[in-house]
Amino acid sequence: MSSLVIDLENEYVCMDEGCSIHVKGNLYLKLGSDQHTRIYSSSIRLIGTERISEEEDKNIMDDVYRLSSSEWQSMPSGQHYLHPFLLHLPKDLPLTFSHRYGSIDYTLKAIIHDDPPLIAVRTLYLYRRPPLPISSSLPSLHTSSCSSCSSSISDEFVEENRSKLCWGLSHQAQWQYELELPQWIDATQSFVCSLRTRMRHHQSNSSLTSCMIGIQLYESIEIGLQTNEPMILLTTSQVLVQPSSTWTCPCTIPVFLHQLPTSSTFRSPRIHVHHHLCITLNYCSPLGQSDTVHLECIVPLIVPPSLSSPSLHLPLIPHLHSTEHTFLPEIDLK
Repeated sequence: MSSLVIDLENEYVCMDEGCSIHVKGNLYLKLGSDQHTRIYSSSIRLIGTERISEEEDKNIMDDVYRLSSSEWQSMPSGQHYLHPFLLHLPKDLPLTFSHRYGSIDYTLKAIIHDDPPLIAVRTLYLYRRPPLPISSSLPSLHTSSCSSCSSSISDEFVEENRSKLCWGLSHQAQWQYELELPQWIDATQSFVCSLRTRMRHHQSNSSLTSCMIGIQLYESIEIGLQTNEPMILLTTSQVLVQPSSTWTCPCTIPVFLHQLPTSSTFRSPRIHVHHHLCITLNYCSPLGQSDTVHLECIVPLIVPPSLSSPSLHLPLIPHLHSTEHTFLPEIDLK
């Protein structure tokens, strides 16, 4: 009996900006002992499907790649044939995603158009890896202004997570602040927020004023017309007893995620996953005077497959760039 198998160099496809995005592998054809050796036309179809509960499925990709019959290579065993392939993918495809209310999945389907046709199917997982070069403005509230630090970004990889500088005045304009925040967040690593602040007009009791710093990161998921309750990924706080001293010696706060994210930040036609970083500064003096700063911005978060949430159903993989080959038992390459 004849069989067809798809062997992929890597079923995890990295969607980093500046990288060549492709799927590479081989088709293996095993003909039955009584089968003819003629191979008819063959093709590979890549289907990306966005599914939302109680709504119609939508294909976000449905491309067919025709394979040349002349490129089938005979294996030493005689009844086995191999066809290498390299498929280039669009750079704007959304990531693989799984949630109780929706999903995005990718399927690779190989067909040899015989009678009856031979069909093989494999699943692809699209992901991003840190670091990811991102340059975008940080929207903020009240009187805040933002500026991106200039950085040199290579086409392949960024060695350092360049910070973004946000500055402004407190709600009552008593305090000046500067915050350095990450351009993106790697779910596998801690990140640092840095604060410099000082009172705009010197007062005798300024050294007695304290400042409570609150940091929160939460995940917001929109699926179709449904917006899920935001999930808090981290929350931390710290008290500064002399806030003005940070103007010459900045306060740095290392931050770790306490909750596993559902997915990396991404957007598809009907599914949006955002990650919001909220910074709150509460100034308070012994005389009862108070002032506040509230800054909220969207910071992209990157979750590699090895740390994806259980809902994604991805196996743990020790190395994201592994090119380990998997051959199914029925294919004898000897």
